Amino acid sequence: MSDILIIVIVGTVLLLFALWWRRVYDFAVLSTLASISVNLRGPDPAHLLVPSLLVLGVLMGHLRFRMRFPPPLRALFLGFLLFYAISNILGDPVWEWVMVFGANTALFMLIKLYVTSEQKMRAFFFALLLGQVTTSLLALAGLRGWWTPPDDIFFPIYMDGFNIFHGTRNVAAWYTASLLIWLLDEMLEPKLWKGFWLVKVILIVLGIVQLAATLTRSAWIGFLIAVVAYLLLNGVKAARKGITVPGIMTIIIILIISWGMMLSTGYSLRIISEIEKGLLTTERLYMVQTRQALSLVPEHPFGLGTGRVGKLFAFWEGNVEFSLGAHNFMVQILSENGWGTFLAFAFIYAYLFFPAIPKAIRGESCYGVSYQTLVSGMTCMAVVGFFHDLVLWNTAWIFPSLAAAMLWPTSSSEASAASSELRRERVGRTDVYSHR
Repeated sequence: MSDILIIVIVGTVLLLFALWWRRVYDFAVLSTLASISVNLRGPDPAHLLVPSLLVLGVLMGHLRFRMRFPPPLRALFLGFLLFYAISNILGDPVWEWVMVFGANTALFMLIKLYVTSEQKMRAFFFALLLGQVTTSLLALAGLRGWWTPPDDIFFPIYMDGFNIFHGTRNVAAWYTASLLIWLLDEMLEPKLWKGFWLVKVILIVLGIVQLAATLTRSAWIGFLIAVVAYLLLNGVKAARKGITVPGIMTIIIILIISWGMMLSTGYSLRIISEIEKGLLTTERLYMVQTRQALSLVPEHPFGLGTGRVGKLFAFWEGNVEFSLGAHNFMVQILSENGWGTFLAFAFIYAYLFFPAIPKAIRGESCYGVSYQTLVSGMTCMAVVGFFHDLVLWNTAWIFPSLAAAMLWPTSSSEASAASSELRRERVGRTDVYSHR
């Protein structure tokens, strides 16, 4: 045992010294972001690594601890944390989920501090894409019997509701939809990934097929609404600039294909049949869970504590492995963490969402990501959130973290980069018109 302890200590010291090199630290951060695509039976890699890399990055000088949030948003963050702490002190939280929430908060801060340039944004999205593609291929290979994932490490993989290695098909679906939104924007107006048009088309097609294989209605609805939002924003930008008509047609075609694939699955046809007969039992069950969570609020204005509603429902349902919980991310926060946390969270999400809309209409981008992508992604997460408890899943924190990084960049010079680029475009168009 002493020899093992010595090896662990020596290995830890060597790793800490290695992380002093910026490239090693960058590799560690990107590898951790790629691991978000994996949900294990025990602690997930990202939940352990993200807080450590955040603290080490600040201490070693790799990250500049400057959030640059406006005062109202800072007050909202402080209010959220205050009421969140009160709910867990007065309530009976599941401390495992409190730690998961802490890890997700660390992910929010890591993305905000790490993404400070177009180069890092490119590496960020490529890491997410690589992780999702790799886990999808490994999960498919496991289903085909080419290898056997250990049951004590991974959750079972299902073909009827393809869940990849996310543990549940719902998480796999909305994460796939998030990456599809970015790929769609990169295909129509390349900024971070120029060229390779055919590769992007293939990835989008396979992503839509994978989304269909998850058999998840909420992610389909969220994805379709997000694409409609992107289409509307692109239409407004086209009216302002007189361009991107082929892009609009491409989006319309993707909408038609997506809707057709959604309806082509037997699962969706069964849902339509249930709607016609008034027997949509699954949705009724979800609504029952949401109403039950809301019924707990009057007696617990400060909440029951993080994760307690899910555990309570799991007890009522017979101790299932995955509890349905409140099945609504706003109701989940309200019932578990109280009115103060709920109101602060709602205003924070609005503060991260609505300022991006005018920038999206003007066709602006920051760090190589368009605000159209940001608004569409945030829209997708909000829609999906009305059907699922998102707050404790780290994949749901991607777009809110990007909103914080893009709307309030680390330095003032970076903050004006997008507006300077827009002014140059306007000057360029004025020069063109002046020569006509």
